Amino acid sequence: MRQALKSLLALLVAATVMMVIRAYVFTIYTVPVRLDDNVGKGDRVGVLHWLCSSPDRGDIVVYGDTVKTIGRIKAMPGDSITVKGTRYRIPEQCCKRCKSTDCHTFLIDPGHGETLIQKHEVLGKAWKLF
Repeated sequence: MRQALKSLLALLVAATVMMVIRAYVFTIYTVPVRLDDNVGKGDRVGVLHWLCSSPDRGDIVVYGDTVKTIGRIKAMPGDSITVKGTRYRIPEQCCKRCKSTDCHTFLIDPGHGETLIQKHEVLGKAWKLF
């Protein structure tokens, strides 16, 4: 009986550690829409949450607070983009109040249009799992 309790406790500890790692360190997501020729609908991507320190143009990232979305970075801070014939510049800072040098805005293509997100929304860089 004592050996069974030790085994059950070890199993519960291992399961808890695995869930914490999957939630805060490494997570696997399924791509909902085709992003490009390399990453299509239904592909699985892995995300290391601590690798979001310096996202770059072309990187696939997972972002969002409550709803997680996968997209490719199309434009970086300082880039010019054209929307319906009007040129805009992606700001270097998120707003005038923010004094952080690490707060940036990115143009993301999640496969069904484009959207602007802040760096603090990025959970991590993603890569395709084989």
